[in-house]
Amino acid sequence: MLLSKKTSIKVSREYANLIGHMCYAASKLWNVCNYERQHYKET
Repeated sequence: MLLSKKTSIKVSREYANLIGHMCYAASKLWNVCNYERQHYKET
C-alpha cells in the first residue's frame, strides 16, 4: 500500500533562500500560537 509519493523539485538559490526564510517565519508563528494557546487566561 502506497502511503506517500517521493517528489523532488529544483529551485534556484534565490528561491531556496526565500523558502527557507518563509519556513523559519512559519515555525516562529506556530510556536507563538502554541504558547498563547497554552498560557491563555480569560480576563
